[in-house]
Amino acid sequence: MIVRVHAGWVVPIVAPVLRDGWIEVETTRGEIVAVGAAEAAASRAAPALSLDLQEAVILPGLVNA
Repeated sequence: MIVRVHAGWVVPIVAPVLRDGWIEVETTRGEIVAVGAAEAAASRAAPALSLDLQEAVILPGLVNA
């Protein structure tokens, strides 16, 4: 199942910060399969579930190794 999570900010680390962005997660594998800005979401297939985190920030877990 694909879940799209929208947030006010998405910080992908390897690309510029996205204002009003989203990520799509494939829940059976637990993997992020797509990242984009809000306007790009309209060109993709509708996900099984969509969550809106409003002005939250989505960023990868950071580890101080």
